[in-house]
Amino acid sequence: MSKYLKTASVLSIAVAIYATLAFAQDPVTVSPTIYKTHLDNERVRVLEVTVKPGEATAFHSHPDYTVYVIEGGMVRFFSTPADTGVAVELKTGSVSWHGAEVHSGKNVGTTTLRILVTELKEPKPEMIKKESK
Repeated sequence: MSKYLKTASVLSIAVAIYATLAFAQDPVTVSPTIYKTHLDNERVRVLEVTVKPGEATAFHSHPDYTVYVIEGGMVRFFSTPADTGVAVELKTGSVSWHGAEVHSGKNVGTTTLRILVTELKEPKPEMIKKESK
């Protein structure tokens, strides 16, 4: 393969990855059968995530968020479309904190995963100060 074709191939892959990450969308929009909104206000959004065995989410983004695992199992997380992913066991009852990120996930286990995600909204509203009289 010529040097030009190699460079063009690498550039095409890089553009595809960048486009996927740059345009990562809201999880409820791109995976509406998996994500259900329970609460959405000016401070937080609470999502229930239900992923059946073999099912995967589209690439999406989250601001800073917490995860509470209602029903655990095995999931493989991907940070880019070219990524081979990382398999993680989500244990029932576990709680974790995550910084803002773009990812997709696939249930690689044999049980349905149920997760509660609480996304923090930014910028944080200013606290209202009450003046004492």
